[in-house]
Amino acid sequence: MGVLNESRVAVASKSWRGDYAQKDVLVQAARIKPAETVLDLGWEGRNVLDGRFDAESIFLTSDVREYRRFIADCSADAENRARIATDVPRTRHGYDVVLYRPTVWSAKGRVFELIGQAFEAMGVGARFLLAGRRKSGVDSYSGRMAQVFGNCEIRHREGGLRVYCARKTKMEAGVGTEREITRFQYEKDGGEILNFVVWPGVFSRDGLDPGTAILLKHLVVKPADRILDLGCGCGILGMVGAWKACDGEAVLLDADLLSIECAKENVKRSHLNNVDVRLSDGVEAVGGEEFDLVVCNPPTHEGNEVAQQFVEAAARQLSPGGRFVVVVKRQGPFRNHMTRLFAEVTESERQKGYRILSASLKAKN
Repeated sequence: MGVLNESRVAVASKSWRGDYAQKDVLVQAARIKPAETVLDLGWEGRNVLDGRFDAESIFLTSDVREYRRFIADCSADAENRARIATDVPRTRHGYDVVLYRPTVWSAKGRVFELIGQAFEAMGVGARFLLAGRRKSGVDSYSGRMAQVFGNCEIRHREGGLRVYCARKTKMEAGVGTEREITRFQYEKDGGEILNFVVWPGVFSRDGLDPGTAILLKHLVVKPADRILDLGCGCGILGMVGAWKACDGEAVLLDADLLSIECAKENVKRSHLNNVDVRLSDGVEAVGGEEFDLVVCNPPTHEGNEVAQQFVEAAARQLSPGGRFVVVVKRQGPFRNHMTRLFAEVTESERQKGYRILSASLKAKN
């Protein structure tokens, strides 16, 4: 299990959409008693419980930004009430209540995994409550709860929102709760193979995605390049870049510990010795370091704000003459911000709905 305890507080930069204002519906449906221990898996990534409730609780997240948001927003003893980890932490007697509202873009496999892990960490008689909307997959989640717990009922309806509840009545889960891993290969020039594993919740859970494949096919890397992979996911962009930069190195960043641990596992499997994987809110983990090449395949479900963050981060970390290369489907937000910060932006490739945008910083005279 990966765990990070951070004492430094910073406000998360990620903005949230959705129905967070309705989170109390889940709390009310749970009917939590003061003596009960609660595992808070989050409402769309953010904590469900706050200082208004007396129950002993642990907020679990794999996102460093949400961990810091919780520490910054909550009252005293917040650090003892939050964990940044990839797996559900165990307690001596088990949890009495588990609360969860997956994000609209949650990977189904990751939700299933957390349902299974929570079951293993709960005491007999404990209850697991999950909220969601039909259009965001709640029916499949409730079905999984029924498989794991052997029971599941609707506890609350409000508009399109539903709250399901399952009780742990036995020690053994009805189905397996182990992690489902995707495996794929990338063939390098000359036929050498890099083997990758992708965990549920890590990009790209279906293997090598088309955007990454197109970017790798056209990516030019110099032997001595220092490469920065922003939002590394399973690590493939930075790792292939490191292989091409035989006299250089690659630093892989992600704000999600799940991606970081998956990428580290892939680096270990590859035996590449010029790759450094770091958990980071934005580019804080590289500080004043400079890079010759910044690459990224940004999340498609985010909009203009995230595009701005990626582009500004790249411009800040590039050395004079350095290059920024990004693959996108919606080029507008990225092109606009790149045009603002770079002298020239070019579209070097367009395939299958994806575009590769490139830009360089002017070299010093």
